[in-house]
Amino acid sequence: MTSKQKKDLVFLLEESFVRGRLVLDVSPNGKLAWFFQFKLSFMGEFEEEFFHITTCYCSDSASARKTFYKAIETSAKSFKQFYKMKRMAIDISFDDEASKKYFLKKGIMTYIELVGMTSTGLKALDKIVQPKSSFKFSRMKAEDVNKLIELDLQSHISDKSSRMRTLFMKKNAKKNMQQFYGALLKHNACVVAKDGKKLAGDIGYFIDQENKRGLIACIFVANEFKGKKLSFELYQKVLQDFKKKKLVHYIGATTTDGVLASAMKMGRMEFKRVYLLKI
Repeated sequence: MTSKQKKDLVFLLEESFVRGRLVLDVSPNGKLAWFFQFKLSFMGEFEEEFFHITTCYCSDSASARKTFYKAIETSAKSFKQFYKMKRMAIDISFDDEASKKYFLKKGIMTYIELVGMTSTGLKALDKIVQPKSSFKFSRMKAEDVNKLIELDLQSHISDKSSRMRTLFMKKNAKKNMQQFYGALLKHNACVVAKDGKKLAGDIGYFIDQENKRGLIACIFVANEFKGKKLSFELYQKVLQDFKKKKLVHYIGATTTDGVLASAMKMGRMEFKRVYLLKI
């Protein structure tokens, strides 16, 4: 953890303590046993409010783990009395294997957040992507949006490992995607791949100016073009843009087998997992 990350964490915890959103316990020897910070979050992809634990820590002590999990459950039920909510979300660090197993038994894992270095990704992609591509790349245009949405939905619905599959099968999926793609269009932040006149895939992103990093918002390859390494070419185009903007890191969230496999080849690493549980 860098000095800036430590400073940011301390600020977050101090703010949560002042607002009554920090729960902690100390072991008999005086050391910190566990803590968690929570808030009320509205997750647009689920159209639902959650009791959301965004930062937590617990020592390896069995007794500490027991009280830690019990405190989370108690706090969630207490919070539920004041807000209408059915579920809670919890972010678990990549190295907390005990909590990963515990919360997977209690609920479902909704996504894995990955972090990568722009320079590392580009070096890996230079070895994977062929110098001459059969695809043509450009920024998304308004006339592309409806067809891209249709192909995007088809791509994720046909992939059982996709975290978006169930959501994309809902009646309001196209309407929600219209809003999402509208935001990408507004920010000119979507790269589209074409094979002749056919739309083959796209990758959308946003820039986190505060933390100076890129956010991969979406990526898909149309079903008829899968297996042609197009996703690597799409990543390359975006990371080249991140490099120009001097963004050292980029993040993204997924459960898709293909994206996870590609991530390993690009040197991306797991940062955290997010679980959903009933309260």
